[in-house]
Amino acid sequence: MTRPSRRRPASAVALLGAAVAGLVVLACSAGCTGVIPMPSAEPSHRADASPTPSTPPIPTPTASTGPPAGRSAGSQAPFHLEVGQCVDVRKDRRTGPESIVPCDVEHDDEAFDTFALDGGAYPGEVELETTATDGCRARFGGFIGVPYSESVYETYAVFPTAATWASGDRKVTCVVWYPADSVVGSLAGAGS
Repeated sequence: MTRPSRRRPASAVALLGAAVAGLVVLACSAGCTGVIPMPSAEPSHRADASPTPSTPPIPTPTASTGPPAGRSAGSQAPFHLEVGQCVDVRKDRRTGPESIVPCDVEHDDEAFDTFALDGGAYPGEVELETTATDGCRARFGGFIGVPYSESVYETYAVFPTAATWASGDRKVTCVVWYPADSVVGSLAGAGS
């Protein structure tokens, strides 16, 4: 006796694919910001497996009541963390000024470096992603204490979108995070 097939009908697979694609489009229309996580082949370890270095608390920034200087209220102003700022974003919602927390409390991400891109015409998302990724990975070891390829920590870059590029944004912010758990304290010099 043969077992009945558990194969899904092609129409169900197509419907599922369309639903997933719709969710991706909806998520991007709700706020894709050019944030690209960069995977690592290195294994992950729990944050409580080793002590996390501590540093003096970073002052909580004050919220701006209007658009940044040089921007009208209608223009799209990019959000970039400043070096040393930490955010509690839980990876399932958009990062913004409301998610900034002192680094001495539980958080997910920490901005560790910034750099400016050359001006000119918008190079396209793929080229920007490559440039931003390479730049952040090159700076990673100076902050963590070991090269990116040897670390349990991950990094991602926040870089200009086509819209923010058109308004003069050339800034890349490099962010480090621990994929296994949230952390308390800065990851500066964590060494793993």
